[in-house]
Amino acid sequence: MLKRKTTYEQIGQNLRTIRQQMGFMQVDVAVAADLNRTYVSRIETGKARITFNLIVKLVHGLEISSNELLFWKGDETDHAKIS
Repeated sequence: MLKRKTTYEQIGQNLRTIRQQMGFMQVDVAVAADLNRTYVSRIETGKARITFNLIVKLVHGLEISSNELLFWKGDETDHAKIS
């Protein structure tokens, strides 16, 4: 039986993919969203519970939409590195 990803795991995977497309390291996301780098790692691996406030910090810090973070499938947007 295949294990289905949790919502936390899917959002974490979305964050990792978007971050990598932007050319960012976890520390860049942490600074942009005012988070600890290890917490960003926990988000990306689905080990951290994600709150509404955290989603707001991430989307504002990375200048992406909440839809991109929550529902991104990899073909809607090509994220260029923000300078």
